Amino acid sequence: MNREKSEFLNNTGSLLDVLRIALPLILSSSCHAVNMFMDRLMLTRYSQASAAAALTGGLTSFTLQCFFVGAVGYAGTFVAQYYGANQRNRVGTAVWQGIFIALAGALFMASCCLWIPHLFGALNHTPEVEVQENTYFRWLALGCIVFLLQQALSCFWSGRGKTTMVLMVSILVTLLNLPLNYMFIYGKWGCPEMGTAGAALGTILAAMGGLLVYAIGFFGLKSSRRDYGTCRNIVDWDMFKRMLKYSSPNGAQLMLDLSSFNVFIIVLSLYGVEVQEASSIVFGINNLSFCPIMGIGMTASILVG
Repeated sequence: MNREKSEFLNNTGSLLDVLRIALPLILSSSCHAVNMFMDRLMLTRYSQASAAAALTGGLTSFTLQCFFVGAVGYAGTFVAQYYGANQRNRVGTAVWQGIFIALAGALFMASCCLWIPHLFGALNHTPEVEVQENTYFRWLALGCIVFLLQQALSCFWSGRGKTTMVLMVSILVTLLNLPLNYMFIYGKWGCPEMGTAGAALGTILAAMGGLLVYAIGFFGLKSSRRDYGTCRNIVDWDMFKRMLKYSSPNGAQLMLDLSSFNVFIIVLSLYGVEVQEASSIVFGINNLSFCPIMGIGMTASILVG
């Protein structure tokens, strides 16, 4: 009995092994939820229309990104496979395929800016809310390249089980996000008062800080280039096709899940600005309990490879 208990706790793939990888990813996902909640909370202190628009505009943006979020995140599974098989020269190539998918996602989101105003216009929201929804969506859609590239590069560490690095970068992004939002939403410390656009801009700039750290570690460190081939064998068409093949169901499922939720949010928004604003705060709090589950899911993918 004691032997079985020891194996359950200490062997490879044991509970402790899972927690070692999972806890940083859970906390990292929680940091992302905190960022979204603080965006909406700060906007409630700016204007009712801005707070109401943040949920609809932000969730619609994320829903359209979801396919690429799921596909890019799958690069971590490929990294785990090559790292576990001791084919470390293939690790960098796997991350690069995630980068290419991220770039494709950024182009898709930019194209969405052309037709999304017609969608928001059909919802019959107040003119002020509609303007803020379009503004928030447009900033997040054009800035999504930062979020997708950050996720792709993070797979270099999460796929190898170095999840503490992912947590540290997430904490950095959260610490940057709060003052940047304060500066750009309210026009403090010499910055222009941008309201809803300021919330999106602050979030994008904070994510750029995290992206810079990942880029230095991936491209700049000699050990990364030497041991993992991060700057050679960039294009691998066969690996790219395999990554799309296996990641597409993951991305499609995530997109369908969020689409149904987004429809529910849109229906709620039809009851008025007050309901829309309250929903924004409530669902922001709900994310604090939901996002950690995504960290557990990422852990399972990494360990299984």
